[in-house]
Amino acid sequence: MGGLRAPPLDRHRAARSTIGSISSVSAPLPSRPDIDALVASLRARVEERRRAGSYPPGLEEDLASRFRRLFSQRALSLSALDLRGPLRRIEAALPLRRDRIPDESSVPGGSVLHRVIAKVVARQTQGVLEQVQAFAQPVRESLEALTEVVEALERTLREEVIPALDAVLERQAAEERRAAGGLPLGGTAPHRGGDG
Repeated sequence: MGGLRAPPLDRHRAARSTIGSISSVSAPLPSRPDIDALVASLRARVEERRRAGSYPPGLEEDLASRFRRLFSQRALSLSALDLRGPLRRIEAALPLRRDRIPDESSVPGGSVLHRVIAKVVARQTQGVLEQVQAFAQPVRESLEALTEVVEALERTLREEVIPALDAVLERQAAEERRAAGGLPLGGTAPHRGGDG
């Protein structure tokens, strides 16, 4: 067949290349940057730009306010209650039945005694279980409905209310900056071009 053939593999060259690339990866890393120096440099640049008028009045307050809102939203979502976990445990505990009451005993003959006593009080035990089950079932259903409502409210808050509130606050901050800069509310800066 007259096709192109790959050149023969030079295994030694490939091994040396692999070893060289591994040793370059394991070379010592450069020292970590001095965080304090970086922060000081950044602060100096911000102060220089502030004095030069590069930042509009109130920008830092707007940013700090926005950060506080975002941080509180993240903290709220991170600390949200796990309502589904307790519901799963309730579901696993129901229905209440006599056969779920253990009759084992570590005392010799104790298991036999427990089974005899269980048979003697079976009617009363069944009555109590039915009463508690009659209470537990609607409680479980109520908790499930409440969980669904709380989850829907949390989704609405996260997906609709908070973004809308953020947009309103951002527009308000922009209008306040314009007003502080002597511009009419909702207005734009006058055109400063020289072409009339």
